[in-house]
Amino acid sequence: MDFELMKYMGWSWPELEATPEYVRRFAWDLMQIKLTAENGAREREIRSARDSGP
Repeated sequence: MDFELMKYMGWSWPELEATPEYVRRFAWDLMQIKLTAENGAREREIRSARDSGP
C-alpha cells in the first residue's frame, strides 16, 4: 500500500513517513474511489464502442 500511495501521490519516502496515518488512509481511500470511477468509465466506453458496431 505504501509504495502505491507514494507513486500515486508523488511522495518521497520521508514525505510518506511524515504524513499522519489518518491522512494516508484518507488519500488511499480517495485514490481507490478515483481509480474505480476511471475503470468504470473505461469499461462503459469499451461497451459503447462494441455495441455501436462497425
